Amino acid sequence: MRRTQRPNRPSWTHGQKPVTVPGIAEQMSSLVIPDGFALVVRAKPDNTNSIYLGATKALAESATDRIPYSTGNGLSLWIKNADQVWVDAAVAGEGVDFWVEQ
Repeated sequence: MRRTQRPNRPSWTHGQKPVTVPGIAEQMSSLVIPDGFALVVRAKPDNTNSIYLGATKALAESATDRIPYSTGNGLSLWIKNADQVWVDAAVAGEGVDFWVEQ
């Protein structure tokens, strides 16, 4: 696989998105992602159960359509804004860490 060179970014941002009520997906806050860069989302290392991601509230809550992630696992999403991600959790207060170069 050929890697494309990208210019260095002046900064990066990180945060967390906890879920208040299990079974009710929550949208991540708006965070613009620069062209050519990815939002990295990871199930928090101290979670005790699964985290579920989806492109919509309905998908993140759907037992058949949501994407499950166990503790410490995650993915890179090449999207325009973090608010395109919905997060659900099996346990209240658990959630994801995220980061992106700015």
